[in-house]
Amino acid sequence: MTRLLLIPLLAALAWGQEVCSPLLDINTCENCAAADEATGATPDDIPDVPNPDCDGADRCRCVHVYIFSDEVR
Repeated sequence: MTRLLLIPLLAALAWGQEVCSPLLDINTCENCAAADEATGATPDDIPDVPNPDCDGADRCRCVHVYIFSDEVR
């Protein structure tokens, strides 16, 4: 529910893109490592968090990072 409340707020703040970013260490599964730095204009364009394909299931450590439009490269 919180994510749904953030989307209009971020759009009003000139939200540029969203990036999927797992915590990368020796415990990161291959599915989450493959999703690293996936970008999109909306949450629907990148893997969900927690990643439904994560080998750790509910222990997935992927997060979405929001980038403002003036910071997009």
